[in-house]
Amino acid sequence: MFLKIEDIGPGGLEVREPVAAGVLASWLGEDGIYRVEGDGTVELRADCVGRDILVKGRLAAPLTAECSRCLKEIELYADVAFTVLFAERSAFEPVREETGDDGGQQFFSGPVIELEDTLRDELVLSLPMVPRCSEDCRGLCPLCGVNLNEGACGCAAVETPMAAALRVNKRKSSS
Repeated sequence: MFLKIEDIGPGGLEVREPVAAGVLASWLGEDGIYRVEGDGTVELRADCVGRDILVKGRLAAPLTAECSRCLKEIELYADVAFTVLFAERSAFEPVREETGDDGGQQFFSGPVIELEDTLRDELVLSLPMVPRCSEDCRGLCPLCGVNLNEGACGCAAVETPMAAALRVNKRKSSS
């Protein structure tokens, strides 16, 4: 997605564009946790602030993932608000190519601002690292694999080796 600087008038510029499911999928990676379930949308407003461009907007996309505890398929709707200030990089300003350190600022030069990297970063950073169907998801039984959210299993009374080690360790630390 591109913004032409000349299109941003004194009253700003409002844009609403679809983001193809294939583009969203490429941002999330093929082997990632999240899967794209359809096209997304970007709505934004761009305003000139001196020589800089302030871009405020929202990126929305339908996604699915597996709960990391019970493996249930969960539907997510990413709805990411973002605000980015793009500073014009003058031809005389040195570019810090050795370290890539730009001090956290976004820069543009020329008549167009390219937004794809910014949108990708905002989407990826907004998603939970470990998706869960709910905060109190009980997960799967480590012995028989039954989804504990649906009820207890027959082996619930059997103590796992990990639980036994934790119980022993807890007794030692409380003594």
